[in-house]
Amino acid sequence: MSAGTFTQADLLASEQPAASPHPHAAFAARLHTWLTTRPHLHDQSTIVGPTRCAGAMVPAGAEPPEGITLSTAAAACHLAGLELHVGNLEAVAPSSRAAYIPAKAAQLLGLNEIEAFAVLFTPNATTALGRLQRLTDTQNMPGPVPPEQERAGTPTLTTSHYSY
Repeated sequence: MSAGTFTQADLLASEQPAASPHPHAAFAARLHTWLTTRPHLHDQSTIVGPTRCAGAMVPAGAEPPEGITLSTAAAACHLAGLELHVGNLEAVAPSSRAAYIPAKAAQLLGLNEIEAFAVLFTPNATTALGRLQRLTDTQNMPGPVPPEQERAGTPTLTTSHYSY
């Protein structure tokens, strides 16, 4: 084959679409920024807490009251304009039924069941933020990750779901 000559396979390969942004990447990026600028509010040990504050409310559009912490799931619901109640696992929108916080957060972030488990239910806030950051990067979440990076504790994604 001479220089400048392409095979049909070369032409087909060049027509493959590039990875597109995750459809919820903008929201994931906004959530990531909100959590990283408020580390004192981010606690993965409870969805909305602490439980000693049961009965307190996190109003939609307002900063959480002093002493209230939010998990990644609760923060996603809060940023989407939902009202949160401490000690209750539901997020409430005006003129709407209450929704289970982790399920609503998964919907807001466009996560499947495995991805939701990896991002929203990890007990480590740093790991949750790392996995959330990956959602802002690409739709076709790259994988697999080299073993040395995985061993280094970097949160990873495979093609269709998180590895852990």
